[in-house]
Amino acid sequence: MYALEIFGAIFSILGAWQMSYAQKEYLYNAFILFFLSNSALLLFFLVNGKIPLIIQFVFFLITSILGIIRMSNNREKSIKYLYIYLSIFTLLLIGIVFQIKETSFEIQTIDMIASFMAILGSLLLSSFDYIKRNLAFTMFILADLLFVYIAITNGFYFFLLQSLFFVIT
Repeated sequence: MYALEIFGAIFSILGAWQMSYAQKEYLYNAFILFFLSNSALLLFFLVNGKIPLIIQFVFFLITSILGIIRMSNNREKSIKYLYIYLSIFTLLLIGIVFQIKETSFEIQTIDMIASFMAILGSLLLSSFDYIKRNLAFTMFILADLLFVYIAITNGFYFFLLQSLFFVIT
């Protein structure tokens, strides 16, 4: 399952890099990369039983889907590809759920706080208000600092690198 963590971290960093260009075609690519990253990290945290992070990545997966549809030049084609991918993803999800009988699901306070901050940051980022968008980046930095701690204590080393990358950038 380390492959999911590696895949998720790499595609998340690549998505952020594409997002930094702030042009429509790059934003579209960024949402695709985030979609792939969020899918992988959702499965990774499902396997590891981290309920708040599962909820966070379900939310992020939905926002990346909305971003793909919104930024697409050909929405019908994008929706078709999303449908195919989500069908395959659902089958993968079902397969993983049946294999994780030994996973103990947990809700730790620090996980809840970090995930809540990340989700709130994502919501604030969509605001037209400059102050709320600045608050969003503050929330992301604080959440990523908590994610660094979570990653260290759980041995999620690629998630650690991803979180460090986001704190630094």
